[in-house]
Amino acid sequence: MVSQHVFDKAYPASTTKTMTALLTLEHLKLNDVVTIKHDITFKDSAAVALHLKKGDKITVESLLNGLIIMSANDAAVALAEAVGGSVKNFVSMMNERAKELGATHTHFANPNGLHLNNHYTTAYDLYLIFKELTKHNEYFNIAGKANSYIEYKDAKGKMKTYDMAATNEYLTGDFNLPHQVFMIGGKTGTTTQAGSCLIILTKNKNGEEFISVMLKAQGKPALYNSMTDMLTNENKK
Repeated sequence: MVSQHVFDKAYPASTTKTMTALLTLEHLKLNDVVTIKHDITFKDSAAVALHLKKGDKITVESLLNGLIIMSANDAAVALAEAVGGSVKNFVSMMNERAKELGATHTHFANPNGLHLNNHYTTAYDLYLIFKELTKHNEYFNIAGKANSYIEYKDAKGKMKTYDMAATNEYLTGDFNLPHQVFMIGGKTGTTTQAGSCLIILTKNKNGEEFISVMLKAQGKPALYNSMTDMLTNENKK
């Protein structure tokens, strides 16, 4: 194990969605259909979203694809409301689950990781949450994909489609993993305050699995180059 500043307070950005996914997989089935209660919009028009509207009917599996692959913030809200009845109640569930997992230096304030000053974690806490998520193969069946295509119906029953590409640039081929290190899946996160963040599960040629967490990187090249260096060093052992 290699670690540095793992207990320092940090903003998680969209790595938050690992907890949203965990609670979803613990409470819902992939083929459950969610009816969107209201148009889901954000003050920041640049926030990544599927642009879900009131009355849309979409499966949990499709929402998870949006949540994990393209990091859609409205997918997080939709899943939070489906699991908890309201975002407020779901956030309480997030914080309770974090405590159960020993992530005692974490406080969630929303299900997607859009920046709030009282929404924070540590690299170690994020590792604990992600470790629990590794019990759910359904997550990694999605998180290991470079792209995805989903379909759902709007309020009038019209079919809507969405093509999405992964935010994990190891999967898209923009950055390469070290030789004989293989991606299983993970989650990215980026905000101005959090910097570039990444948590991943990889395996080496011997089938050994590693969880790697990096927060607060100053841009994607720094994030992926540092992660690659860490994986290279770890897999030399």
